[in-house]
Amino acid sequence: MGGDPTRRDAAEAGMREQGKAAGIEFDYNVLAQWQPIDSQRLLLWAGRFGLQEEFMSALNKRHFELRESASLRSTLIAAAEEVGLDTQDASAFLDTDELSE
Repeated sequence: MGGDPTRRDAAEAGMREQGKAAGIEFDYNVLAQWQPIDSQRLLLWAGRFGLQEEFMSALNKRHFELRESASLRSTLIAAAEEVGLDTQDASAFLDTDELSE
């Protein structure tokens, strides 16, 4: 979209329409980091326990519907807890450099 506000707004409107059809109310007014490395790492970590999709769904709901930024560790840990992952283990994992590259 090259930073064109008109194209961006049209794309967001299209996503909102598609989201509504799926029962999702997208809210784009939330802090976003364009390279959310920790959320990507924790997604891979959740996959080790067979909870990758569940974690991503919980994280997306928090980010896009509840305005809890996926860039914040507190949001990541809350999503992990929601799907039954051990929050102490998740936090300890995030304190490492594992899966950073």
